[in-house]
Amino acid sequence: MRASLRALLPCIVALCAGGVLGACGKDAKPAERPVPHLAKPVYPRCGTGGFQPPETSELPKRIGYQVVYKIVERPPFRPPAGATTIVNVVEQSAAAPPRRNLGERPVTVAGRHVSLRTDPSPAAHVARWVTKAARYAVIANGTDMSTLRRFIACLP
Repeated sequence: MRASLRALLPCIVALCAGGVLGACGKDAKPAERPVPHLAKPVYPRCGTGGFQPPETSELPKRIGYQVVYKIVERPPFRPPAGATTIVNVVEQSAAAPPRRNLGERPVTVAGRHVSLRTDPSPAAHVARWVTKAARYAVIANGTDMSTLRRFIACLP
């Protein structure tokens, strides 16, 4: 699991800094205008079974929150190959400037219009959508998209 987190870390940092996931590792420009601060992070109402309690942190410049869910590992249980072991939810103010990722495609999940990108190596999925109150990005590792869809459906 640690190797998969290390593989996703540069993409998570680029996303939080306002970069484009398709340009992971390249210099990213931060947002130039101030954005309103969100009062508190929003957690999924369901779909977190099997995950540890979330680790929450505030994003730089108080533009939002990052909530990380990691799967519970109890020896001798090991998640099957391709299973989602980490889900990273990034919430920003709706006033934050929009970001686009290369290779995104529009899909509908639980009635939401979501931009989805799948990276084959390392296996990861990135979903983005906007509500009146906030912008969301959910990053999940693994080849199975059912956990990502469950998180999207359970967020406001």
